[in-house]
Amino acid sequence: METKLNTAKALAIRLLSIFKDKSGPGDSSEYTSVLKFAFDIANDVHRWRDRPEMQISTDIDLQMSSFADLINNLTSNNRLPRYLLSSRLRRVLDRPSAAIFNSAHSLYQLLGDRRSGHSFPELERATEELLSECPDSRAFWERNFGQSIMVPLNRFIQALGHYFEIHQYTVVQLQYLLDNSNTGYISMRRFATMIRGFGPFTSVISNVASLFQYNWFHGYLSTQEADNLLKNQAQGTFLVRFSKASCDAVVISCHLFTSQPMVHTVVQKATANSGFVVEDASRGRQEFPTLLGVVQRYNLTTALQSQVSRLGWFFGDISGQEAGELLADKPNGCYLIRFSSQPNHYAITHISDKNVKHGLIECLPHGYKLEHSPIVNASLTETLSQSKLLKVQIDGIPLVPTPPDAFEASGELSKFPAKISRHFFDLCRSTL
Repeated sequence: METKLNTAKALAIRLLSIFKDKSGPGDSSEYTSVLKFAFDIANDVHRWRDRPEMQISTDIDLQMSSFADLINNLTSNNRLPRYLLSSRLRRVLDRPSAAIFNSAHSLYQLLGDRRSGHSFPELERATEELLSECPDSRAFWERNFGQSIMVPLNRFIQALGHYFEIHQYTVVQLQYLLDNSNTGYISMRRFATMIRGFGPFTSVISNVASLFQYNWFHGYLSTQEADNLLKNQAQGTFLVRFSKASCDAVVISCHLFTSQPMVHTVVQKATANSGFVVEDASRGRQEFPTLLGVVQRYNLTTALQSQVSRLGWFFGDISGQEAGELLADKPNGCYLIRFSSQPNHYAITHISDKNVKHGLIECLPHGYKLEHSPIVNASLTETLSQSKLLKVQIDGIPLVPTPPDAFEASGELSKFPAKISRHFFDLCRSTL
C-alpha cells in the first residue's frame, strides 16, 4: 500500500509539472485539479496507512502510471495542445482522468474526518474561484456537492431535477455539454463553463433548450471542421458552433465569399447572466439580447443543412492515428466516421480482428456509397448498415435537438424560425 501511494504522489507531481510546461494554448486545468486532489488524498491515506481500515486494495498507482505514459507520448511529439483544444480528442484524456478521480474519491470516503489540510488549498475554495459570478450556481453546487471537483452525471441530473423539469432530451443535451467524452462524470469546472455560456442558473435549462432547437447550431466543431463542412456550400451558407472545446462562447462561421476563406466571428456572453457581445472591426462593439438577434442582425438566412456533425459517432477532423487511439480498447466492429484527406469522401476507422482498419465513403450529389460498392443510399446511416464489418458505433454523445413542440404549450419559442425538423429529432432519439 505504501509503495502504491508513494508512486501515485510522485507521478501526480510529475504530471502537474508537464501540464504546466507543455499545455501551450490548451486548457489543462480540468486534469491538474484531479491530479492535485489525488495527491492530497494519497498523502492523507499514507499518514493513516497503519490503521486496519486503511488496508485496502487500490489501483490509483496503475491508473496514474497509465495516464503518465499517455501524457509522455503526447508531449514527445508536441500533440498535447491539440488534444486539449479538441472536444473529441479530449476523451483520450478525460477517461483516464475520471478513473483517477474515482479511485481517489474511494480513498477519500474511507478517510472520513481524518482529512488533513490540503497541499493545494485552492481545492477548498473551488466554488469561490469558479462560480462567484453566479451566486445561485454556487449555492446549488455547494448545497448538493460541497467542494467536490467532480460528481457522477446521474447524481448531478438528479440534483437538477429538484429545480427544473428534466426531459430525456435535456439529459442528453447536458451530457453533450458537460460530459462529451461519456465518462459518467461532470466537473465543477465544466459546470461553471456552462453557466458562463447559458446562465444565469435559473434560466440555464431553458437557454440550453433554446439554442439546441436551431438547425444552424452544430455544437462542438473546430475552425477546420467548420471550413470542411462549408467549403462546398453556396455563398452565404452559415453555421453556429462552440469556440474550440468550450461551451461558454460561440462562433458564427460563414461562407461569405466564394474565392476567400470562411469568415469566423466570435460571439461572447456580455455577462454571466445576460446578453451577447460581438467585437466587429467595422461596427465596433455590439451587444444583443439573444444569439438569434446576432444571426438576424448579420442577415444570415441560409443555414448549413448537414446533419453529420450532430451524430455521436462523427469525429470530424482527426487523423487515422488519432482515430486508432480512440478505438484502441474497443471490440471488433466498433467504428467512427471522420473527414478524409481525399476530397468528397468521409473516412471510416473501425476495429477488425483486433486491428485498426480504415475505409472510405464517397459523398455524391444525391447520397453516399461505400468504396468498392455500386449501391448509393440517401442517408449515411443506411450506407454504413450495408457493411458487415461495422457493427457498433463508438459511444459518442449526439447533439440531440430540442423537439419542435417543446415550447408550443406556452408559445415561448414557437414563433422562432429555422427549427430542427421533427424527422431529424426522431432520428437522433433513435440512436440513444
